[in-house]
Amino acid sequence: MDERKKERKMKKRIRIAVIFAACAVLVCVYALPASALFNEEDAAHVRPADIENGTLAIGAHLIHISALTDELYGIASASAAESGQDRIYYKSELNGGAWCDITGANSLSAIAFVPDGDGTAVPTVVGDSIIAALFFTHHTKSDGITYDLRNNSPVNIFNIRSPYDLESMEELSPLKMQYDMFVEMENPPPDDPAAAAIWVDKRDEILKRTGQFWQTSVHTPQTDEYDRYLAALQSYYQAVAAEADSEDEIAAIQACMDSVDTARRVDVFAVVESALMQFIEDSMSVMDGSLTDSNLQAALGDSLANIQTAFGEAQGRMLSEGATILSSVRYRASTDLINHAAAGDFAACDIDVVVLVNLKNIENGTPQDAASEAALLQNELILRAASRLTEFLYAGESSKYKAAVTALSAGATLRAIAADNRGLLGIARGELEFFIDALTKRIPAEESEGYLTTRITLTQGWYAGIGGDAFFEDATACVGSHIEFLSKLKRQIELALGGSALDQLVAEKGVLQTEYLAALDNSDLAGAKAAEDQIAEIDDQIAAAEEETNAEISELETDINDLENELAGLDDDDAGRAAIEREIDLKESQLRGLSDSLSSDSMGKLAADLRNEALDIIENGGNTGALGDIIDSLGGLLESAPKIAFPALKDLYSAMQKKSALDGSSAFSGDIAKAEALLTDSKAAYDTALSGSKTAADLKDFIAGALASGAGGDTGGGTGGDTGSGAGSGADADNVALINALIDYADATGNADASNLAGAEALRQMNLGNPLVFKWVDDSAQGYLPVTAIRAYKGMRYVWSRNLNQATLARGIDYYTYTAYSDKIVRGKDKKEVEYMDTPSRFLGCVYLPLAYTEKTFECIPVRVGNTDLGVLMSTKLSEQSDGLLDTLMSS
Repeated sequence: MDERKKERKMKKRIRIAVIFAACAVLVCVYALPASALFNEEDAAHVRPADIENGTLAIGAHLIHISALTDELYGIASASAAESGQDRIYYKSELNGGAWCDITGANSLSAIAFVPDGDGTAVPTVVGDSIIAALFFTHHTKSDGITYDLRNNSPVNIFNIRSPYDLESMEELSPLKMQYDMFVEMENPPPDDPAAAAIWVDKRDEILKRTGQFWQTSVHTPQTDEYDRYLAALQSYYQAVAAEADSEDEIAAIQACMDSVDTARRVDVFAVVESALMQFIEDSMSVMDGSLTDSNLQAALGDSLANIQTAFGEAQGRMLSEGATILSSVRYRASTDLINHAAAGDFAACDIDVVVLVNLKNIENGTPQDAASEAALLQNELILRAASRLTEFLYAGESSKYKAAVTALSAGATLRAIAADNRGLLGIARGELEFFIDALTKRIPAEESEGYLTTRITLTQGWYAGIGGDAFFEDATACVGSHIEFLSKLKRQIELALGGSALDQLVAEKGVLQTEYLAALDNSDLAGAKAAEDQIAEIDDQIAAAEEETNAEISELETDINDLENELAGLDDDDAGRAAIEREIDLKESQLRGLSDSLSSDSMGKLAADLRNEALDIIENGGNTGALGDIIDSLGGLLESAPKIAFPALKDLYSAMQKKSALDGSSAFSGDIAKAEALLTDSKAAYDTALSGSKTAADLKDFIAGALASGAGGDTGGGTGGDTGSGAGSGADADNVALINALIDYADATGNADASNLAGAEALRQMNLGNPLVFKWVDDSAQGYLPVTAIRAYKGMRYVWSRNLNQATLARGIDYYTYTAYSDKIVRGKDKKEVEYMDTPSRFLGCVYLPLAYTEKTFECIPVRVGNTDLGVLMSTKLSEQSDGLLDTLMSS
């Protein structure tokens, strides 16, 4: 099978899974009475047998599953509210073309005859007569083209809901409903002819004025140009839809069209806002009171608020160079696509689309075409991001800061300006690091290691360009943080490649020390002596390997000390201070790099290092106080990692007993008693960890039982409980608790099947659209949580401004606006209140917030799913639920 066909087939399967989660959402949001806006005379019936297998019926739209996009789904969902057709149907290729009601479906078994262990799951099949009775307006076929069923001609989906038809504009629905009520009102009984006449005149005046508003001309020369652009893009779309190499390309074209349509609607909103404000002014007229009506004024006020909200949100989605390198390159590629489509140059359009797809994959952390994406990163994104960062670093004090100094402004004002500059540095550095990290995932590890070495050297040279002014300290700190990022990333890659020669020697020594103790346990003195000799040889090799590095470290430490002494002898305003400070920063960054090359932070390495240090003290004498501290440290690891800590502690216990017996000494008696108590207290946990005996089949049975008893489910149906209106409870949350229980069980027992099942279940939940499962950002040992997960959990409103890289969470009067890579939080609807997080945010498809902040502000924390690139959102409530499942697992 062709690789591209395989890719499209796999994406189709994922789409089928994703639609189940969407179905539940649709029922909750769009299960409304039929609106007066839907006219059945403008719709058509279809012959169910003529429709392709794999077609969804959503509202008044038929959509082939392979052509489903976010834009189409949104349009179809809106039609469900208007038409009152709130059931979702699917013509299943798995059931020989039978139509199935999948409203609220939560698994593939809803449309297929799939054994479920207790028999056969039978889908809800409906007769053709049900489908034949429905009214449809549009049909998107497997060729990706949407057809108007009234004339069977292709249409641009962005014209289905016309921006120029004010009466059908969703934002104006309060006014439309009030208008319809006045239209349908009967004249009052003629008990008081004079009053009745006044009422009729008032109603007629309101209808006349509202009718004038509906006729407001919202076309402008700019909207006409947008119409031409959309028509050109539609021509290109129709030319490539059926033959596109991937569905990502189709999505990129439609995303560009959506941006043009958004710009068109922004212009319309501006005209409508002005017309509404004039209408409101007229309705409050005191001259004759003919338009004064409280219900009308309320409807006008609500409509104006809707328009202004939609106006602001649409402006954030318009094509714009934006505030980031990513948005700038996306803007250029999108405008190129628009212009090339308008010129009929479809070959050039193809190139533009590849760039847009690459940008989307980079933004979402999903490598697809590694070579093409790496080229874009190296040849443009990283170069531009580095150039922007160095421009900020070398700029020195801003004109705003200098003006404030000249004006003798208060220190608080100067600090606020400096903080804004620090924020700009952080954002620029964060985006550059995002691109560098993305590149290392798209090129061979060996190449990444060399690339990062080069970048470290390059970055160390940035110190020389930083001026010695009030912004100096923030700038040098920024460079130091960037070098630290590069060094850690390089070290991760080095370890993934098997580690350095020194790492391998240390690992080999650890194995030999285990053999040495085992030989002593068996009274094999010859074997112990042989192992001891080999350890001595390796110690010599380690010493030789470290000698050069240690010498460099010693030299750097001496240089830094000398420079600091020299600095201490200078006055604060001495012109030479900046040069010395730059030299200190440079040498400290080199020192950090050398130190990193000697260390590793894994728990296993930590336990091994502690064990080896203690064995050395026991065998050769040394600080017995340090020995006690090491035993305490290993004791602290017993609860979270018994399989690692227990054997290490047992080795120390045996070594202390042997040494005491050999020397006839009681020097270790206190430490022996301490170790013995720890081993006794943790033996049960260790035995459980060693057993880890549940098979994959056992665990699957447990999962099935948990699902059946309501401890987990397949889709989100939660109302949030005490967490708002989000997914804090319900099946989404239940599944997260189940995944976390599997993670904890795997950690406690070392059961690989449990770890694998936790990863598989997390991936399945993410594909089903569970908002509490998300992609884990790299280098996030402290933990980060995406705003989209917080939005779902807390039931908050979410607005994403792509051009500014800003995310806003809102509920009631609470507003939080975050910028990618920034530590700044803007609070309140008027955006006047500013707060700061201790750590800047991250970015991977959306803004990620640091754990220390999310735990405090939103009472939720992320947990990584084993060694996967997924995470789940947890809370105190979910942790308690997960602990209960874990207890069941451990005791069963």
